[in-house]
Amino acid sequence: MLYRDEVQALILIDPAHPDQSSRFPFDFNLAFKMAPYINNIFRFLSFFGFVRYSRSLSFPPTYLYEPEKRNDLHIILSDQEKWTTMNREIRDCFACFPIFKQNLRLIAQSIKEIPITVITAANRIYSPSFWPKQITDVYKIMHAEYSSMSIHGKHIMCDISDHWIHLQNPSLVTRCILSFQMDSAMI
Repeated sequence: MLYRDEVQALILIDPAHPDQSSRFPFDFNLAFKMAPYINNIFRFLSFFGFVRYSRSLSFPPTYLYEPEKRNDLHIILSDQEKWTTMNREIRDCFACFPIFKQNLRLIAQSIKEIPITVITAANRIYSPSFWPKQITDVYKIMHAEYSSMSIHGKHIMCDISDHWIHLQNPSLVTRCILSFQMDSAMI
């Protein structure tokens, strides 16, 4: 692992997994494959202020976010450039999966001694699937695999968040960081 001596701990917040496409229900995989096209539609509609008008429809479900972040979320989703960036991130994520999968064993060997905390979103009622509980169960298994790569691994289920844990429950992420600091201070 590059810079192994500089890494004190890893916190993975609802991370993707290279095998997720083969483990998810059909409709969720279809939604992932359609995401770039759907994002292009939203990018086009954002020019006409669609996302601003959609507030009355509770779309996107901004009430899941802290009140002070809701307006920022609408501003972000009303910007065409943000949708272009999201498309690029989805494309790049899928492009990285084969490389990541090939190197997973090598990565696992190099991080065996590093404390890892994996936080899994457990409230996936807004996942693009008819089976959000199944999605959560699959992520739970995949994320447990990540945490088991370290002898100091922890796996935390975040019951009040969907994928955006760092925005919906920042105190949990902060507690994980502080926990690592306290543990390393005791060593």
